[in-house]
Amino acid sequence: MRTLSRMLGILVVEKDDFNLTMPEWVTDRFYADLTQANNEGEDFVDGAAGFGLSEDTELLRLRGGFILKEFVKNFKDVINNSTTTRYFAYSGHDSTERALLLTLGLKNATVGPGNPDYTSVIACELWKRVEEYYVKTSLKN
Repeated sequence: MRTLSRMLGILVVEKDDFNLTMPEWVTDRFYADLTQANNEGEDFVDGAAGFGLSEDTELLRLRGGFILKEFVKNFKDVINNSTTTRYFAYSGHDSTERALLLTLGLKNATVGPGNPDYTSVIACELWKRVEEYYVKTSLKN
């Protein structure tokens, strides 16, 4: 998986960022297939269904659950008035955001194939309406 990712990363920079001429073996079809294989492989490694196997909920919990657990703890602290802090910010890598979105079941609807864009932001807001709390989640990609 790491080899695919590295190869694709190099090609993206050379082809898309610098518009360099690709070797003849890097056809449009090869580039598209490599991109698709990399995207599906990264999601699969984080627990998404793929390659004929179903979703791995334990892997989803391990990859994205740690930050989700932190969100839930902070939301509970706010609800219980255990904290006066009303804003929590976290910084992470695109792969961390991908894992969180997969864990929430939101990745395909928000990002689709691949990772969230560089500098994207996931906002999880705690709201209250008539004594009932709910969470709004949005992505600025």
